[in-house]
Amino acid sequence: MSLVNIPHKDYWLERGERDYLFECLMEFMRITAGATALLLTSSLAMTLRVGATMPEALTFVPTLVFLAIVGAALWLLYRQLKPLD
Repeated sequence: MSLVNIPHKDYWLERGERDYLFECLMEFMRITAGATALLLTSSLAMTLRVGATMPEALTFVPTLVFLAIVGAALWLLYRQLKPLD
């Protein structure tokens, strides 16, 4: 547990809610893994379309979607781990 740096970790460990803490962390990791897979897939799809003409602005869209998803996952993690008191 000393390697995990998440908000309000000590609060949940002191209350004996280790399972809830790990569930929230695993949900964040699943969302982030899915967003990473989506980013890599879209990057591969754009790479395979080398001959096709594609506007430069569209190359930033997958990165922005990835950042939005990860940002929302961080916000959700923070809200789930907010102390009840």
